[in-house]
Amino acid sequence: MIISEGKIRIEVPEFQKITSKNRVFYNPEMRMDRDLSSLILSFFKGVVLDGLSATGVRGIRYVKESGLDSIFNDINPEAVKLIEKNCEMNGVRGEIHNRDFNLLDLRADIVDIDPFGSPSRYLTSAFRIVKPEGVLCVTATDTQALCVSKKACIRKYSAIPLKTDFFRELGVRILISSILREGMKQDYSVDVILAYAHKHYMRVFLRVKKSLTAMEKNIEDLSIVYYCGCGYRTYSKELIQRCPFCGRKISFSVPVWTGKIKNDSFLDRIMKRDISSDLRKKMTIIKNEIDTPFYYDIHKLAKLYKFDLKKIDSVIDDLREIGFKASRTHFSQTGIKTDADLSSLLKIFV
Repeated sequence: MIISEGKIRIEVPEFQKITSKNRVFYNPEMRMDRDLSSLILSFFKGVVLDGLSATGVRGIRYVKESGLDSIFNDINPEAVKLIEKNCEMNGVRGEIHNRDFNLLDLRADIVDIDPFGSPSRYLTSAFRIVKPEGVLCVTATDTQALCVSKKACIRKYSAIPLKTDFFRELGVRILISSILREGMKQDYSVDVILAYAHKHYMRVFLRVKKSLTAMEKNIEDLSIVYYCGCGYRTYSKELIQRCPFCGRKISFSVPVWTGKIKNDSFLDRIMKRDISSDLRKKMTIIKNEIDTPFYYDIHKLAKLYKFDLKKIDSVIDDLREIGFKASRTHFSQTGIKTDADLSSLLKIFV
């Protein structure tokens, strides 16, 4: 069937549900991400490698909407045939490879990895392929592994996850940590342009460069995250065994990226563009989020401490009035980001 997306039209196989067993994979649920990716990459120049192209929708949109040259690759021969057809349909020319991503022998200014599941097996090659001063775009759809499944997270991301009420943000930060640590093996540092979670997936955009000084700064932004069932959370490089709020044994996640997950000046440039209302709404929330890591789920706190709920905007106003930073978060409709400690936050309600 023929579908329209952005400025292009492509052919995709008919399917009843989205699975990795589809003849050639296409996920309409990722359309907003492709809109945003096309927008972000329009600020850069050069050649982009659409490493796991499937229908070729990403790479074709990057040519037609971002002004980039695209290289396409997919290990599936049927996908390659469809990429060729879709490129021709849209008047797009580009190299098309039919190889395992990890066997590609080329270089690109931008590397985009959008797999079904975990990107972990592609990260070493992504840093081998991307040029210094380049851009790396990474998607993860295995949110269970990043957020709660300890064995899977250790196996795929060399990190320990944690069941928390801010699990979506923790998953994004574990993903960044994993990418960073893989990059440092090849002397790359990272600078986060944007990292976010939406529906079933997490997405990260990174500038990369070879800089020892920047790598040392990156290492400073890796921490241990502590969380207690009483709602207390913090991050540190020091060992904490007991919760300072309630005295119980505290749980931890490590190693976790606790640096910034968005570049505000870059987002300002994005917001000046003509974008859809849905995307603008999402980006406005992200842009206005304070940089303090992790959020409180007010509904879960209310259930735990038996207090009556208030409107989130009212709680944010109350926190600001007593001198704290506070904002909504795109990670949760019932979440609040604040630099207030748990005790100060609870005083707003009781």
